[in-house]
Amino acid sequence: MEKRTEQETLTKDAIPGPTEQADPAEVQPDIPHDRSTVEKAPDDSQSTSWSELDVRSEEVREIIGRPPHWLIRWGITAFFVVLAFIFLSTVFIRYPEVIEAPIRLTAVHAPQILQSRIDGRITKLLVNNNEEVHAGQILAWMESTADHEEVLQLGDRISEMRNRFIQEQPYRIDELSLGQFRNLGELQSAFQGFEQSWREFKAFLPDGYHDERREILQRELEYTRQLLANLQEQKAIYESDHELARNEYEMQKQLAERDFIAPIEIARTESDVSSRRQAIQQIESSIINNYLSQTAKMREIMELNRQTEEQTAVFLQELNIMISAIDEWKRTHVITAPFGGNIVYTGVLQENQTVRAGQELFYVQPDHVDFFGELAVSQRSFGKIEEGQQVLVRFSGYPHHEFGSVYGEIDYFSDFPVRDSLFYASVKFTEGLVTNYGMEIPPRSGMMGSAEIITQDMSVLERIYNNITRELR
Repeated sequence: MEKRTEQETLTKDAIPGPTEQADPAEVQPDIPHDRSTVEKAPDDSQSTSWSELDVRSEEVREIIGRPPHWLIRWGITAFFVVLAFIFLSTVFIRYPEVIEAPIRLTAVHAPQILQSRIDGRITKLLVNNNEEVHAGQILAWMESTADHEEVLQLGDRISEMRNRFIQEQPYRIDELSLGQFRNLGELQSAFQGFEQSWREFKAFLPDGYHDERREILQRELEYTRQLLANLQEQKAIYESDHELARNEYEMQKQLAERDFIAPIEIARTESDVSSRRQAIQQIESSIINNYLSQTAKMREIMELNRQTEEQTAVFLQELNIMISAIDEWKRTHVITAPFGGNIVYTGVLQENQTVRAGQELFYVQPDHVDFFGELAVSQRSFGKIEEGQQVLVRFSGYPHHEFGSVYGEIDYFSDFPVRDSLFYASVKFTEGLVTNYGMEIPPRSGMMGSAEIITQDMSVLERIYNNITRELR
């Protein structure tokens, strides 16, 4: 038994294991090339082969008896689990269909820059930097040969005149005076023409010359009508007398035919009838003259009314011309705030500073600014776009991999192409310009970017299915 053990040990040392690559020269013992030696070897070789078989059988039994690795036991199961997870992921992962279009951010009440319209000096600054102003507030006076305060007062006075005209109260215009305006500079010539029209128009106002003349004519017309009533009463009396005289003449004529009265009495009665008839004709002529007098006075009144209307129209035209001249002067020499907000100097500004025409002076930031996106959609796939669809916006000035994207919603889509065969759509930002990274982008009117309109929010599985079915069709 010990001899066999030693022999197996020698064999194990001589034969390489399964993990070693033995050199055949090392495995085989040094055998002399003598034939006699070779002939004696069969017994030892046969015993060595049995020993190697026993050794290899032990190794095979060790390999067979060892349990396989867990990857080999659970690999197929893990593969199918991963495959099922990928399949379920295609159900829940969204891969929407989008239409790309350029977008431009537009402000509803955009900040506005105020510029100088002339070359000249800033004669007076009326606001400070970063001061709150209201709409129409005067910010600065530009150089002018006119007195700014007088021009502004004249503008208020003329606006009041126009308001009273609109309220059909022209008689109250005479309460307003124009005598104190003498330093109007560039507006002096326009004011002289307006003042002349104003003086002529005052004659047609209540208590004016033409108004008093109209009242006199109306009184004369009333007297003439009263005189006509008297003439008509006199005519009625004359006609009654004439009728009595005629009846008397007929009676006397019958008596004369029977020789009861003398012919001279008939002649006297006939003369009386004729005289009464003449009186009636005279009164009728007076009535006709009365009608002519009334017509003449009515004509004069109508002429006065026509002149009043013409002069009113001329004065109203001169009034509008003067208002336009004052407004133009204000646009040139007075800088006002177009809306309420915060006023910011664009640079160093001070009184008596010389500026150029077109130079930026103030920047007005409104209190509340609303922004919306303006989309220009091409003809391709525009039929899939509807109001209410979600829009993913990436602004060019804010890279989306750093700042993220802004979500919006289409609230209007034009039915017809508006320009260059493009359809117009507007995007509202209900949550403001807050990106999906939680960062708020400062809005600036005119910012450009790209938009992706999500027309169909499908999953990856739905898109794969649609592509397969599309190919099968």
